[in-house]
Amino acid sequence: MPGQLRGWEAVKSKLYRIGQEERFKTRMQELWDYCEDKMSKYKRSVNFKWRGLKLRLEVDKNIWKNSSKSEKMVWNDTRNSRPKKKSRSYYYIRIWEIENRDGEEGELILIRMDDRGLKSELLWLGRGKKVSGKQCGKFANVIYKALKPKSAFLHDDAHISFKCAGGPAVDAIRSKKASVRKQRLSKKKKAKKLRRLNKKMKRTGQKTQSVSLRLARTMMKGTGWYESLGFKPVKRNGHTFYDKSHQREQRTKYNQHPAQYKAAVEFIRKTTVKGFMDMCKKSTVDGRSRLADAAQDICDQVADGRTNITLSTVCCRVMKGISKKPNSLKAQRLLANFNNTFMADHEDRFQKKNVTKKLHKYYDRLNVIDITMLFVKQRADLE
Repeated sequence: MPGQLRGWEAVKSKLYRIGQEERFKTRMQELWDYCEDKMSKYKRSVNFKWRGLKLRLEVDKNIWKNSSKSEKMVWNDTRNSRPKKKSRSYYYIRIWEIENRDGEEGELILIRMDDRGLKSELLWLGRGKKVSGKQCGKFANVIYKALKPKSAFLHDDAHISFKCAGGPAVDAIRSKKASVRKQRLSKKKKAKKLRRLNKKMKRTGQKTQSVSLRLARTMMKGTGWYESLGFKPVKRNGHTFYDKSHQREQRTKYNQHPAQYKAAVEFIRKTTVKGFMDMCKKSTVDGRSRLADAAQDICDQVADGRTNITLSTVCCRVMKGISKKPNSLKAQRLLANFNNTFMADHEDRFQKKNVTKKLHKYYDRLNVIDITMLFVKQRADLE
């Protein structure tokens, strides 16, 4: 019966039975037939309930769409699965979170597959208002096990973004705004004063702070979030991707190796704060370093001033603070300070002749982790 609301267990059982078929085309056709709600000629869906929430599984036959030109490097390695322009040769599988009250919808999962199941790519996986990211990962795994593409890729570039917490100047403006709100003024005068302070806040440089979630989680646990879902770093040499960090998009050479990635993760996680401070001080002429001072300030906040702890431990405590109180200015400043001190390459700040081998090795390993963004899951991992 079209439009019937099924339970997640029923949908999961159907997807398991689909996974028993031998050919990819048969598996895809059965999923297409199972989605009885015909949204258009090339789009079908089925609604289901998960823990009292209404979700929607959607299958879409569409042309190649991409949000980043770097996605094409995943597909160009196989001649038979190169993007076909203006051809509906790709399946897009989505899961949506449907909010009944406001009628809002949030995309939880987006997977693209070619029409022969040679390659697939996890384009988006994000938590919803009431669905956790971990559960979204489980949804994605069920889809992969049902359709069994030959290989599944993802380009991990996850970030935490929040407004920069600012310093003393921004704090002074915030206190003025709080006092204006308490004053007994007319709405017109109060709004005028607040607009003036908001403009001043923008002039002081309140910008968005972005922290690499992939790098932070790797420093904490030794593996990226997607690695916990069965994805592994893939070997790549001589490829290029489009770097959008500059004003103009430019091609950047792309090399990554699983063994180098693993060694780099172990090196960074085991580095102590004291060791990092010594590396910075020895790389200067006068033995004083602002990075060492910043590292000491972080330890004063999370470890009672002790510097003999590893970066892995410090990162865990910093991330624990931001996860407990994401809107706390103190937690945001601590995360920003940790990011700017330990997770950014500052080698150019030192004179090249003074940089020690240990500090050079630290930044080299950090860059290895940062550039390892392409992960793959083979069909054997989906069985």
